[in-house]
Amino acid sequence: MEHAQPEVVHQLRLCIKKLRAFNKLAKQLGLDNHEEYADLTFHFRKMFKLTGQIRDTQVQMHMLDDHEAKTGIPYPEFKKWLVSREKKRVSRLTHSPRRVLTHPTEEKSYKETIDGISHSNDRIILESADNVLDNLYRKAQKLATGNISDVNLHRIRKITKQIRYILNVLHCSYPDYVYKRVNIATLREIEAAAGEWHDNLIRTELLGRFLEKFQKSDKPDLFKYQQLADFFSDELESFYDNACKVVKEKLL
Repeated sequence: MEHAQPEVVHQLRLCIKKLRAFNKLAKQLGLDNHEEYADLTFHFRKMFKLTGQIRDTQVQMHMLDDHEAKTGIPYPEFKKWLVSREKKRVSRLTHSPRRVLTHPTEEKSYKETIDGISHSNDRIILESADNVLDNLYRKAQKLATGNISDVNLHRIRKITKQIRYILNVLHCSYPDYVYKRVNIATLREIEAAAGEWHDNLIRTELLGRFLEKFQKSDKPDLFKYQQLADFFSDELESFYDNACKVVKEKLL
């Protein structure tokens, strides 16, 4: 809450994503108390959004350091702006509830959810998991068909992550389970290509917001930053083309 170290922010987001993945399985199993369990992820929505913004900013700071090291050109104003953005988001995060207090009936509901799953037939659980994964996989395939827009590429990235998290959840209890349509290694390849595109998309967007404010201040280095924006924009196109290529190769 106070420092928002990069790895801690990453782990928090990962935990929330896994909760959401488990939530999809619980819904497919038709558990009576699914909706009460789903309230758990609702409590974290604001926190999840803020940690996403913090992590995006931290990634951009790291990418800027790499770019400066490669080119030997410093961009102190943009770096200062990123640091300020991170601090503002961390400050907002500290105003979020420090602890989500659950009502006794909710705690009972969560226990019933776990008991319900643990006493379910293995075949029913695995068939339900197959249905959830098939629906997600078909959705990703549909989005990958034809020309892939920025929005659809982002959705494909989110869906492949959901599939991987669900597989991780399943492998905890069923280590021999195999999903025939796609494996974790392939999902990671899609995530890597789409993630690289996404990081560069965020870089272009944040630099654009920075330039809007920077232009109003009549700074002498404005031309340098406009050149940087053009360079990032050109790079973004190549990352987008590569991500679309990988997605189509792996999903279609």
